Amino acid sequence: MYKIYIKPNGCIYHTRQCKSDPDPGEGIIVDRMVDLKTEYYDNDSVVPRPEMDLIINNLSISNIPTGTEVRIDEDTEIVKDGVLDLEFDLPGEYTIYFTNFPYQDKEVLIEV
Repeated sequence: MYKIYIKPNGCIYHTRQCKSDPDPGEGIIVDRMVDLKTEYYDNDSVVPRPEMDLIINNLSISNIPTGTEVRIDEDTEIVKDGVLDLEFDLPGEYTIYFTNFPYQDKEVLIEV
């Protein structure tokens, strides 16, 4: 038996194994260990977090869910129209991080 602790949006932020329900009213009892990175709590059950199906075409990334936070190095921005056009001053490899709950976080490596 496991107990999961969730935020109001369904994000599971903590899980622990338990033999019984020691803290009634806190957390939710489930029958298996959950993966915090790939699952969330929705409609009274643990379900898979959807994946972002990004379309990468050179320095343009599209099909980004609206509201996704994108981070490159220390810079972040929120995608409002589903498209991210990239420009870099120097050649090299850049890791781009995408976050938008309930989607699974995603990272993409771009070589310039």
